[in-house]
Amino acid sequence: MFACAPLSVYYDRYFIHESLFVAATFGLIVSGWRWHTRHSAGRAAPVGFCAALMVASKETFVLHFFALAAAAFVFWLWNPRGKSPGDWWRPKAALVASAAFLLLSVMLFTWFGSNWKALGVLFEAVPNVLARAGGEGHQKPVWYYAQLLTGGWSGGLISALACVGLFQTARKRDPSPYGFLAFYALFLAVIYSLIPYKTPWLALNFWLPITLFAGLAIESLWRMAAKYPAHRVPVAAFCILLGRWPLR
Repeated sequence: MFACAPLSVYYDRYFIHESLFVAATFGLIVSGWRWHTRHSAGRAAPVGFCAALMVASKETFVLHFFALAAAAFVFWLWNPRGKSPGDWWRPKAALVASAAFLLLSVMLFTWFGSNWKALGVLFEAVPNVLARAGGEGHQKPVWYYAQLLTGGWSGGLISALACVGLFQTARKRDPSPYGFLAFYALFLAVIYSLIPYKTPWLALNFWLPITLFAGLAIESLWRMAAKYPAHRVPVAAFCILLGRWPLR
């Protein structure tokens, strides 16, 4: 749904950084959760690689790293029966993740060692993000992204389904990756909404959790229709049409 929805298809026609950045963010969330469930060096390496790819893609990695860290902390507080913060820290696995992150970051920023001067740009990421946050001619109101994402049949329906999936996650209160994703989406929405600088392609960052929660809601509808196989036909048709309606 994320890859084929009109919003993604529209912006993926161009080689914009946001597409690669969001893909790396998704990879970081998935690999990070796998590392959380089983601490091993093999599962730690992809975490470092995905984080490095985010750093190399856009300066806004600063905002996302903050949102991810805040979401992880609140998710732990929200699930007191879950693992302690110490369970996340295993020296060997953490060392592998850090080494993978540093190695790939240096390789990408220096064009695989051909331009070492470019590595200094990495330390300017935070000042650049703060400088651009003021707007630079791209000032938009707080509700800009909400208005953009809920436009058209597709956007409105997918957003409504996402609210259903979000409600299901909050009601169950179980230590699932969707619980962490909910807090990440919340922090991300607050950060991007309050920053005056807004461009339409930045909405892809919100589109990722929205479509994942919408998928969770559709999965629930599919399970509800399991007792009556004939009912799965309209559910499947609905999913197909959902991704093809224009988002305007």
